Amino acid sequence: MGIRKFLRRRRQNIQNDPNRRKLIQGIQEIFALSDEDLRDEAVLVEIIRRVGLRNDPRGLYGDETPFMNGAGEGLHQLPRQLAKAMTVLSRQEIGSFLEVGTHSGYTASILTAYLSRLNPDLRALTIDPSQHFWVYGKIRPLIPLEYRNCTSEDLRGEKFDLVFIGGDHSYQGVRRDFENVGKVARVCMFHDINDEFVGFDTVPLFWSELVESDRFAEVHEILDCAPGRKIMGIGIVVA
Repeated sequence: MGIRKFLRRRRQNIQNDPNRRKLIQGIQEIFALSDEDLRDEAVLVEIIRRVGLRNDPRGLYGDETPFMNGAGEGLHQLPRQLAKAMTVLSRQEIGSFLEVGTHSGYTASILTAYLSRLNPDLRALTIDPSQHFWVYGKIRPLIPLEYRNCTSEDLRGEKFDLVFIGGDHSYQGVRRDFENVGKVARVCMFHDINDEFVGFDTVPLFWSELVESDRFAEVHEILDCAPGRKIMGIGIVVA
């Protein structure tokens, strides 16, 4: 089988995945929330769980494992971490949002739905040098999200109110993305700031150096995970 035929068949299989319907339902649920529930962490956790977590055999989800999809795509997030991060973002006025590191696009989709519900004129962009956002065609009519196959180098110096860095997890990679687009953002968010799988000399090291610089008005570390584990973690800095 040729590579183009393989990729086409893979894209068709993922587009027909029932998890896609769960993502669309999650977006619709976010749009239907009251203003009060938009800021309710428990409500957001339940929506994230219903969307489902990306299948991962490493046992990293802990007590959230029952919400892991059996196959196919999903959110590569811990529900409590992402929900808490969303409530932090709800206190900011965000007119533009950039995600660096799209992968399957589930996190970009949920965050864009959430942020656009709070900020109706939101402009959102997610970027990745590789093509994995197979359901973009189905998501695009629902939310104001643009998808490009590029890197932060292509956007160097362009300003966004919020930048979420979750692409290249090497120390040099996260540093490069921050220098290119994160540094000029009013709010910058990082994924895997406390993750035993990515290595503590990568994103966690850069994050610790960044917050020690004492240059931000607000610093939020969201580390909720199973006891005794260091999994994922979301960091948010506000200029």
